[in-house]
Amino acid sequence: MKYITSLIALIFTISCAFSVTAFAIAGVPGFTLTTSSAKVAPEGTFSVTATGDVTNMYAFETKFSYDTSKLEFISATTTLLNGFSIPPVAGNSELVFAFTKMGNAPVENGTKALTVLTFSVKKGASGTASVTWERYMNVDNNLATSILTPGLTASITIGSESTATPTPTATPSPSPSPSPSPSPPSIPSIPSIPSTPSPPANPVPPVGTTIYVTPVVSGDTAKSVISQASISKALSQITPEISGGKTAIVEVQPVSGVNSYSLDLPAQFFQSGTGKQNVEIQTSLGEVMIPDNMLTAKSLGTPSQVEIVIGKGDRSTLKDSVKEQLGNKPIIELTMMLDGRKVEWKNNQVPVTVSIKYTPTAEELKHSEHIAIWYIDGEGQVNKVPSGKYDAITGEVTFSTTHFSKYGIGYEVKSFTDLVNYSWAKSQIEVLASKGIITGTSENQFSPANLITRADFILLLVKTLGLTADGQGNFDDVPPDEYYAESVQISKSLGIANGDENNQFNPSQPITRQDLMSLLARAMIVKGVLKESSSKADLNAFTDHKDIASYAQKSIAALVQAGIVQGDGNQLRPVGATTRAEAAVLLYQVYTK
Repeated sequence: MKYITSLIALIFTISCAFSVTAFAIAGVPGFTLTTSSAKVAPEGTFSVTATGDVTNMYAFETKFSYDTSKLEFISATTTLLNGFSIPPVAGNSELVFAFTKMGNAPVENGTKALTVLTFSVKKGASGTASVTWERYMNVDNNLATSILTPGLTASITIGSESTATPTPTATPSPSPSPSPSPSPPSIPSIPSIPSTPSPPANPVPPVGTTIYVTPVVSGDTAKSVISQASISKALSQITPEISGGKTAIVEVQPVSGVNSYSLDLPAQFFQSGTGKQNVEIQTSLGEVMIPDNMLTAKSLGTPSQVEIVIGKGDRSTLKDSVKEQLGNKPIIELTMMLDGRKVEWKNNQVPVTVSIKYTPTAEELKHSEHIAIWYIDGEGQVNKVPSGKYDAITGEVTFSTTHFSKYGIGYEVKSFTDLVNYSWAKSQIEVLASKGIITGTSENQFSPANLITRADFILLLVKTLGLTADGQGNFDDVPPDEYYAESVQISKSLGIANGDENNQFNPSQPITRQDLMSLLARAMIVKGVLKESSSKADLNAFTDHKDIASYAQKSIAALVQAGIVQGDGNQLRPVGATTRAEAAVLLYQVYTK
């Protein structure tokens, strides 16, 4: 397809210009190269992160060399968003990784983790092994390029594994050498987004004063108590202007041999919660972000203590088929107690964020987007949690949930036999299927060319963004027993889907592109990942902008301004229908945003 060809051509056109000189960036900041471990066992895995202070960066390319006699290259990713990376080019002892923004996506400034390389140590290897950052090329928003030579080397010792705080190598003075500006890329089409997966965003760690807690062991549980005074003191030291509120971190010291960690929080913390204060509980089993409004007045009652328990999931109670699916991957169980009495916590309005440390196998790292979270229900059945994502930087699988239960780390590469001619969408469809967001029309068929209905798109949209709501009533033409009824009700409750003047949603009709974009934009605004547009001027660049219905104009403008929609050449084709493959690719881009 022309959109991906042009963008890849941009990266490789720039690559070929390395030997040519051009103008250099003035005042180049420092670069660092760090390893995730100081020692790695033979056949073990580790990551190397290349970080740099960038200015006006629209695209980049990095080049590395490594010890091929001892290391096997697995994958390369970046933490940057609103664009895509091309598969790394590896040959002999060198590898090249490139990334470019898309359309009107904003440039990057400041300290960024540009490239995360993952390696495994070859069987029988010993001594030390190294990775060297040879070159970095920056492309600004005017497509002017500059080349730097970081010359940084990161080394690991091959032996017994040990976790170490990464120590950045010294930052040398880069030797800039420039190259000429390439021709601008052609604009990619709108919902056909390039097929190379972009990595999930690196979660921003909570900011605040850490409260260190040494628990008391009671049976196989490590128990701790935290006072409101301690929480208030920690929160008071956080700058009020921090977006998203304040988070006090409670780090529970690890205890060998225990099966669960229990932390008593004062009920006062929840009694007038606004969602602007959080307590993050960090244990060796997992981390849970507790917002102060997770309990309603009705569910809270009048207890003095709220106990959060993070425990190891009991494998003995699982069905054999589930045990086989999960293998030896971690399982945790989250429980809530009010004054010592176990309660079932569920709140569709306030999700809780959970993170589990996990070291993937070498095979899993090659397809790390397929690492997921599986919820194990009361019947012992496995249900996929769409929000579960693995982050190579933190070494954690993070997800959000509106109820406490058992959760395990899962891995599945799901595919379909009818995607042979859909290379531009195959990877995105497989990731969404593995996450439980999308399903096929049968076990092995996806039917990518079929038009997607309004009901099916709403179902996928709600799953992709993890939208929840407690609402009453639905559209008159949505039967309550239909598979999409709950998702349509959620979208109506949140003001995403409005229906027509007769309270009809028309669920079985193919969705037009303007309706798809309108629903998508409204959902992203509700989720807080897109800003509402106050101007429709950006639509004037498209020759068919007058065909856009008035109700859809501002929504589509917001997507254009965010670089999510670029148009098909100079057209948006607003009244055209959308295929299942096109919808999946667009939703994948939103999922990884």
